[in-house]
Order: sequence, then structure tokens, then C-alpha cells
Amino acid sequence: MLADASCRTGMMSLSCRRARTAKEVAYVTAGRLIQHYQDFCLSKGIDFTRIDSVRPHDDTTLFCSAGMQQYKPLFSDPSYSGTVANSQACLRMGDLDEIGDGTHLLHFTMLGLFSFREMTVGNAIDFWLEFLATLGLVPDHVTIHPDRLVEWTPSMTGVRPSLQIRNAYGAMAALADTAPSSTRMASKSETSSIRLEPASTSASARSVST
Repeated sequence: MLADASCRTGMMSLSCRRARTAKEVAYVTAGRLIQHYQDFCLSKGIDFTRIDSVRPHDDTTLFCSAGMQQYKPLFSDPSYSGTVANSQACLRMGDLDEIGDGTHLLHFTMLGLFSFREMTVGNAIDFWLEFLATLGLVPDHVTIHPDRLVEWTPSMTGVRPSLQIRNAYGAMAALADTAPSSTRMASKSETSSIRLEPASTSASARSVST
């Protein structure tokens, strides 16, 4: 507490300067990653939107909890097909008891890819693997639903499918009447994302299909 007070009053101790520097470096790195992702998407001909506000895109939630929220009308429209991407500031309070465990934060930026009746599961997975490769990252497994395994053939040596059946949407289920469970049979879309948490040294990636 004393250290925080000295930082606010301008009494810059060595520990205070180090703390600020570490945080600044983390946010600069996050900004570069977002820009890199934007450039990658545009190089693929995918429209990109960058949103830094957590204000919701409709009145069904108090805050924006996922990058998918603004695309609910597209998800619900069976006549629409196309692929978009974004970086979206998110604020989630549905898992407050999980915050601080290394994988959950109250606020984070989500890097999203949303393909409506255009990409296959395999296309979406390969997209993320290619993007991660540009960062020098190679995951050792990809989580995929057993029912969709036939739609993806691993193209990278050492990457294996991990079969799981679980609710991969978590807090995204709060997106009202377009939650996956209510539109699963009416609309085929591929949504996938990376959660970017500047204060953390790790990012979690997932591919979600309906």
C-alpha cells in the first residue's frame, strides 16, 4: 500500500519504476500483437474491426463479454455468409471466483475470427495455426469436438487433435437468444478466438464450432 501511494504522489522508488515499466512493456507488446493480427487478417482479405470499449453492442448485456456480440444479427441470418475478424475489449463478471488463477481476468482483449456459413472447422483451425506460426508458436494439440474431427486433417507435424466434449463458450452463453444451444441446428458458423491478457505471460486459444 505504501509503495502504491508513493507511486501516486510521484515518489518514484526503484521498485515502483520497475512495476510501471513491466506494465508498460506488457501493454506495448499487446498493442503490437493486435496490430500484427489485424495485418494478418487483412492479408487474407478478411475485414477487421478494432474496438477498445467494453460498452455492449445491444441491450442484452451490461458490458461486452465477447467479440461475437456485435455479430449476433449475422449469426441469426441464414441468408448471410462471410468471414470477419476483430479485436474486442471484453469485461466478464460471470466467473469472478476464477479471476487471478492465471487464465481468468476481469478485463481482456479478445482476438476473434467469425465465419458465417463460409469456413469449415478445418479452415478455422488452420487459420489460427498459421497465425501462431508467424509468432513462432506451435501448439502441441488442438481441442476439437469428436463429431467434427473428420473436417480437419492436421497439416503441421507434431500437432495432434485432442477430443473433448464440453461447453467451450462459458460466459459467451450470456449472449441471449443467439447462444449456440438455441441456434445449433439453424445456422452453421465457425467462431474462434484468442484471449489477449496484457498482464499475463500466456494467452489461451480455442476453436469453437456450431
